[in-house]
Amino acid sequence: MARMLGGSDSEERRHNSRSSARPKIETGNEIADYLVENFDSLINFAIPVVWCLLFVLIMDREGFFNFWYMPFLGLFAAVLCNTVPIGGGVVYVPALSMLGVDIHLGVSFSVAVMTIGNGGLGFLRWLHKDATLIRWESFRYTVLPSSIGTFIAMVFFPPLDVATVRTLFAYFCLLLACLVLAAVYRGGKIEQLISNDITDSSATGCCGSSTNEPTYRDAPDEEESGLLDTEKTYPARGNSGDNIVNSTEPSMQENIAEIVQLADSIPITFVTPPQPVLYSREDSHRVSVSDLHWYLIAFVSFLAGAFLVPNIGIGPALTTFIALQLVGYNAKAAIVTGIITGGWVSIVPFLLHWLWLNDVPFQLWIMVLPGVFYGAKFAPLVHDHVGLPKVLSLFALFLLGTAYLFFH
Repeated sequence: MARMLGGSDSEERRHNSRSSARPKIETGNEIADYLVENFDSLINFAIPVVWCLLFVLIMDREGFFNFWYMPFLGLFAAVLCNTVPIGGGVVYVPALSMLGVDIHLGVSFSVAVMTIGNGGLGFLRWLHKDATLIRWESFRYTVLPSSIGTFIAMVFFPPLDVATVRTLFAYFCLLLACLVLAAVYRGGKIEQLISNDITDSSATGCCGSSTNEPTYRDAPDEEESGLLDTEKTYPARGNSGDNIVNSTEPSMQENIAEIVQLADSIPITFVTPPQPVLYSREDSHRVSVSDLHWYLIAFVSFLAGAFLVPNIGIGPALTTFIALQLVGYNAKAAIVTGIITGGWVSIVPFLLHWLWLNDVPFQLWIMVLPGVFYGAKFAPLVHDHVGLPKVLSLFALFLLGTAYLFFH
């Protein structure tokens, strides 16, 4: 019975150890906590069901056969754009332009996809994976100014002509190609472009969750602890026939005292089991940034929203990544926050294109979403199998080719 009880206790201790080591995500926001708790249901059930309903309502037979290639384009864009903090518009706009779609229509399509891909699916995945990488305190200085700039540019200023948009997009592709090639030169580490600090993925949670691992101290060496005392010798006992007892042999009391002394000298270390990790907004990734720097970031975000988003369909993900890195944020946190910022900023132009300009190609949009959905899942596997430097090199060639075609 005691053995059975001991076995059940050990099983319970192992179960408690596994459950305590599993990160418990708490963001301090009821809506965010609800999304985290129901992440599996949203990703595996709710979102596919909503897509099926939209597909039935929007798609017709002719559109399905005309745009059958769009899921593959979404897959390609997701694999490439998951390597750098940039939206899929850098792939969609030139790809659709080469397929004969008007470039302004490609811009509206791009912001529609980024709203769902980066602002919706990307946000949910990072909220579930490691909420500490989402820098909530930056959104008021990035998302809000960019959205205001986009609204002002789209409502009060006329759109640029096609030639100007193509030239602007070509220069942006050249700039991004230089950034990607620099990442290739550094071994595929996009996060080290601004800072030379190498961030441990296990500590940041970008490639793995951060956990409070217990600290184990090395056991004392046997000679150091006195268990093997090679210097201490005792005189040999007399022969069995000797009548003289060796008076130098330690007595029983001395032996007991020595054992007690040895026991007291052995250090005893109590190992604390791992505790649940509470992911909150107040954590080690938070950086103290002066008001002046935040205002500068807000000004740059406003300009990015006014010029990039409405004209070439590119969100301010890259500018946010660079700005947060320059003020001292962790590189992986800057990447994740930049990607989400680009998605959320795309909401305003998406609504304007849909409700005001009425030029969102919804059939293209509904066909590309499965590729975006599964591309985000398979992108890490492709990067591991092919190698991130090779993927980045392919991306750089794509950008240089796009710039060449748009310049001509």
